[in-house]
Amino acid sequence: MTDKDFYKTFFKNYGILCGIIVTVFVVMFYSVKLSRKSWNENLKKSVETVLEEKLPEEWFVGNAIHLKNNLSSNAAAYQIRNKKDFTDAIAVIIRTQTFYGPIPAVYIYQNQNGEVQNNSQNSFQNEVIFVGYSSIHGIVERQLMFAGTDKRIQYWQQKIPAIIALSDISNNNTKEKSKGGK
Repeated sequence: MTDKDFYKTFFKNYGILCGIIVTVFVVMFYSVKLSRKSWNENLKKSVETVLEEKLPEEWFVGNAIHLKNNLSSNAAAYQIRNKKDFTDAIAVIIRTQTFYGPIPAVYIYQNQNGEVQNNSQNSFQNEVIFVGYSSIHGIVERQLMFAGTDKRIQYWQQKIPAIIALSDISNNNTKEKSKGGK
């Protein structure tokens, strides 16, 4: 076998391997893109279920908010509106670690005036309200709710304003305010 034949078969095999790798990545990319809609819809249903169980007939869940941070695979946010006084807020579902493993927890992010704020972490407990855990019922739910002063709940109450500050909705709110002020 000559050097020319050796390199010809080497590059042919190498090209086939690279083609297979590229094909696998393309298939993975499109499968993630296609499943994103159903993923958001199922998370929205989870948020609706928790809000309806804990605060019946109080909130309407709207569109998803795109989070621009590294936690976007562990968290999702949705626009919500109060059915009684029509104030807007944000519902955040985020994976939290508990004694029973990672469980999605639902929070409501709203200030006292009913408006979403960008960067006020001083009064976070007035703005971020822990609603409950998703898909947990019975004795496990009672045990987790008895730990209501859990540091993990307080941790996410402090972090959620910063997560929302990077989202599309807070950027749209600041753009609308700047346009309205001119």
